[in-house]
Amino acid sequence: MNTNSMNTNTRTLALLLALEAMLVTVPFFILQSVFEFPDILRQPADYALKLFVQHESVIVPTYYVFLLSALTAIPLSIALVRFFASNDAASKGNSALLSFGTATAIFQAIGFSRWVFTIPMIAHAYFAPNTSETSKQALALMYDTLNRYLGMTVGEHLGFIAMGAWTIVLAWQFGKADVASERVSRILVWTGYATGVLTILSAGEHFGGGSAPLFAVLNVIANTVWIFWLLALAVVVWRSASLPSALRQSERQGIAPVLANHS
Repeated sequence: MNTNSMNTNTRTLALLLALEAMLVTVPFFILQSVFEFPDILRQPADYALKLFVQHESVIVPTYYVFLLSALTAIPLSIALVRFFASNDAASKGNSALLSFGTATAIFQAIGFSRWVFTIPMIAHAYFAPNTSETSKQALALMYDTLNRYLGMTVGEHLGFIAMGAWTIVLAWQFGKADVASERVSRILVWTGYATGVLTILSAGEHFGGGSAPLFAVLNVIANTVWIFWLLALAVVVWRSASLPSALRQSERQGIAPVLANHS
């Protein structure tokens, strides 16, 4: 592969990293403003469905963007595998990265999809004029079951575990790759390790109990750091496409600090 093609692939990867961060961040703030997200996920069916119907025209497309953010993990993982392919050490993690990335995409996409294709049907049936109280109770039970199984179990619990593992593997690979200076690489690696571990630990919220709120806080911290971490990786990867391999190597070893500071 020639240098121009490699640089194009590298910049595409940087854009995918930034896109993933944006596809997660923007829907979060939209849903937070109109749907009391993420607290709404733990609210009773009557309250949640009422709020859903009031803002359905915003909530459904926003959740579809969330679904796309989940599926983006697959092309992103493929781009990362190609990026690390030329590095013997880093490429050893490619199979694990692609596996965890695919698992993350599938688990989270399944969780998000219920708000696009299933919850609208339940909400409309729940508030239909001819719906009896018994039918409402059945629909509420269906809503709670979907939330607990597709949302909490698949989308969140399994999704967080897979996402955390993906983050840890990716951090390890960046540590092995010749991408940034030794100092920057060390920061990115240990931030990735910490974020991945926190993400996995935050799955403990779904077991309930008195410690559930603590795990929920861990998840907020992990997701916030994860977004900034992806953006930092995007900057580092984009910058690596602009530097010759020899300069990257010398910069990593601390031989060219002046060039590094003025590039």
